[in-house]
Amino acid sequence: MSASHYRLGLALLNVTLVGAIGALGVRTFRGVPAPSAETPPADFSPVRYEIQSEGGQRSSVDEHRVTWQALDKPLPPVMPTQPVELAPSQPTPQDLSRNYTLVMASFNERDTALSSFIIQGRDGNQRTFSKGDSFDGYEVLDIRVQGDGEEREAIVTLESRSGARDTIRLRRRGPP
Repeated sequence: MSASHYRLGLALLNVTLVGAIGALGVRTFRGVPAPSAETPPADFSPVRYEIQSEGGQRSSVDEHRVTWQALDKPLPPVMPTQPVELAPSQPTPQDLSRNYTLVMASFNERDTALSSFIIQGRDGNQRTFSKGDSFDGYEVLDIRVQGDGEEREAIVTLESRSGARDTIRLRRRGPP
């Protein structure tokens, strides 16, 4: 086959594609014919079609009457309720060593304000606090390290908002 045959074949293919696109466009704009069950009878004339109403001419107010009669009803009055009185609950002491693990404590004998500690919560996050700091409703009152050498114990004293005091302890023992 020569180059002129290829050109002629390509031109025919292009003409066919343009014709197919045109046919699809005409079909799309004309729409699909309605099913026979939905087509009106042959003698149907929309000009002669009339809706019978009772009561003559209607005003625009009557057209919207259903809005204020059925939809715009006022809400029923709110019934007053008695407030529920709860007895004051006594604060229960909480074992802070269950919720927090004391990881490390740094104690300064000369200036206790420079002492600090690191705790780890149940979620695994570690936080650092010093004397006077607050966390989870507790205030740090005191940080102490007692003992000597490998038999040291760190004690952190905390006070809750209700005034209850609790401690978190960490004891390090040396190798046996």
